[in-house]
Amino acid sequence: MFSLFQVEGDSMSPAYSSGDYLLLRHFFRRLKVGERVVVDHAVYGLIVKEIADVSPEQGIKLTGTNAASVSSEKMGWCEQKQIVGKVVCLFKKSPQ
Repeated sequence: MFSLFQVEGDSMSPAYSSGDYLLLRHFFRRLKVGERVVVDHAVYGLIVKEIADVSPEQGIKLTGTNAASVSSEKMGWCEQKQIVGKVVCLFKKSPQ
């Protein structure tokens, strides 16, 4: 199953900008470092992040691609069940 997710904010810029749309795949076998995902984070809500580390014991460590993004340390580790979907395609917002 797939869905669209609209980016809000600039924590993943320049890769993704506020207003862009991401096509998400909800079913996946495994997650790898470098893949980008939408996560339902307990503190920050729905966020787009890049996978920085995957550990069977600790879970998934996330990072943003922008220096102004919330740090990996503040986000902490998340569980795979918090992953809403894996980004498979980007649709840039139309220039105005």
